[in-house]
Amino acid sequence: MQPEDVYALTGVGGPRISPDGTRVAYVVASIDREANDYRAAIWVTKRDGSEEPHRFTSGERRDGSPRWSPDGRWLAFASNRGDEKAQAQVYVIPAEGGEARKLTDLKESVGELAWSPDSTRLAFTTRVRDEAYEEEDDKKRRPRRFTRLFVKLDSVGWTGDRRKHVFVVDLEGSEPRQLTSGDGEHGSPSWTPDGKRVVFGAQRGERWDTELINRLYLVDADGGEPTQLTGDDASYEEPVFSP
Repeated sequence: MQPEDVYALTGVGGPRISPDGTRVAYVVASIDREANDYRAAIWVTKRDGSEEPHRFTSGERRDGSPRWSPDGRWLAFASNRGDEKAQAQVYVIPAEGGEARKLTDLKESVGELAWSPDSTRLAFTTRVRDEAYEEEDDKKRRPRRFTRLFVKLDSVGWTGDRRKHVFVVDLEGSEPRQLTSGDGEHGSPSWTPDGKRVVFGAQRGERWDTELINRLYLVDADGGEPTQLTGDDASYEEPVFSP
């Protein structure tokens, strides 16, 4: 294998089966030699192999995290399409194909998409910037002051003033609602079957950066104070509700 062969490599991942079990959405990633960057698009194929797989999104930059709506009408995904500085946002596209519609316009990339049971809302995570980031010139921005042990992550950058939180946005694309707040790292949102609440995993509390315990919390989907579900005997992650 030669270094030039890297440009011919293609990766496939993130498969998701449609609610009716007939189709599979997945991500195909490759390298754009001219742009010296990765490209990714969402493809769809019949589960029984009766049709050839076809490209479902444009993939002009990076489309990923396909998520079928429970009613089977929509496919949500994250994409950083746009100019070079664009962050990944939440998009939805009709399950039968068509034009993708942008639901968020946030300053940081989104991730961990999860549909509400009634297919009207999406929970997701994104980092929330400190007010200092309103100054775009790094040299003019005031110095950072950190009081936590963890302040930076590989391929992510500074996290001490960009904590990850859980948000909810509706299918109409109204302003996303922030469900979590404070000095902590939150993720893995999952809806209750009745769609009224969201459970998530988080490192939060006075000593979260030294205790290294991930707990599960439950919060109203319209906002409010989270209720802690698990104790400190172990770390709990990736919650999923029983039907």
